[in-house]
Amino acid sequence: MSHLITRIASFVLAFGFFISCSTLLSNKEKPKKSTDNLSQTQIQKRLDTLDQQIASGKDTPNIFYQKGLLLARLAQKKKAPSDRTSIYRNVFETFKKAEALYPDSTEKKTEKIQQLLKVSWSNEHNQGVQILQKDSTLSSSDYQTAAAHFKNATIIIPDSSISYKMEAQAYYKDQQMDKAITVLEEARNNVRDVPDKLLEQLAFLYSETKQPRKAITIYKQIETASKQNLNMIHGLANAYIAAEEHQQAVGLLEMLIKKEPGNVIYQQTLATELYSVASQQMDTVTAKLRNGSNLKETNFETADSLLSKAEQQFKQLVKENPEDLDIKRSFATFYQNSASEYQQLLPRVNKNQKTIIEEQITQSLSSSIPLLEELVKKKNSEKSAWEELYQAYTYLGMKEKAANAKSKF
Repeated sequence: MSHLITRIASFVLAFGFFISCSTLLSNKEKPKKSTDNLSQTQIQKRLDTLDQQIASGKDTPNIFYQKGLLLARLAQKKKAPSDRTSIYRNVFETFKKAEALYPDSTEKKTEKIQQLLKVSWSNEHNQGVQILQKDSTLSSSDYQTAAAHFKNATIIIPDSSISYKMEAQAYYKDQQMDKAITVLEEARNNVRDVPDKLLEQLAFLYSETKQPRKAITIYKQIETASKQNLNMIHGLANAYIAAEEHQQAVGLLEMLIKKEPGNVIYQQTLATELYSVASQQMDTVTAKLRNGSNLKETNFETADSLLSKAEQQFKQLVKENPEDLDIKRSFATFYQNSASEYQQLLPRVNKNQKTIIEEQITQSLSSSIPLLEELVKKKNSEKSAWEELYQAYTYLGMKEKAANAKSKF
């Protein structure tokens, strides 16, 4: 008589912000380039000359500054964003050397370097956004191109959390979860103050890729992990459920219901999770009985109380949603599962305790019957409901009804 109670469908709230597309980021200043009309070959020749000067010991800040300018222009000459990536790495390192060599008094030069980097960054970032803002017919190649633009943006300014977020979004939409995770982990390593939204994205992706314990770790790191952040609480509860840490999930679901008392999904999930906690407790009871303990020496009362609490939660749900057959289906399965939980104790308890437990089994199966009968009446083709009715009728000695139920499947 063992059935797995229907688990709630995956939560969707926690990732809603990942679907939206970022707006374009403006940068009013555009650098005046004396290299605009130079070809790639001409730029490369100038770069070779600067490299020779650096190799000969003329590593002045202005030489590195000029080299950075030329490299940035060379990158823009490349059509494919992926062809610019290695050049942008060189741009970043070159400007970094220039800043390190400039005396502290030359703030204008270092400010100009930062402005040049911002111009290149916004150019790459915005090109990626423009691709994602197109219609819904984007191909995998389009998402890859957008991701390459955002990758370039993060190389130019490694602290740009929004570009990491958008790169991860491109991979997510292209169904490349592992790459999206890698991008967001890079953000954790490179961004000074990682936004909570980015961490929520990462936690969600870990949940989506069946790594709930990693998701739990990330959710717990979120600074706004408070009673006000429903997205975080929702996602963390879902991660606890996936990790089978049901007791922790129960506490969070109760918190969510206080915030959104009319949310049927939260209410039904709470009922299911209360059952799951009780089931874990029942497994512990069975193990202790197997090792020679008496029923009173186990935590049977706790498990029994949790099943009662789950039952009351389901009753309230049915009362508030009398026409919802899915809820009634879950409620009926809960009763059948509860009967199975009690039944596993029977071989290991004394005569008096056995009488009490058999009464619980009878009560649970009897309570499931009206719900299942209503279900098959409205959905006569539901085979599993007929099977559960057959089991209940058979256990309760209702032979004629059991035979009729059996004929239905």
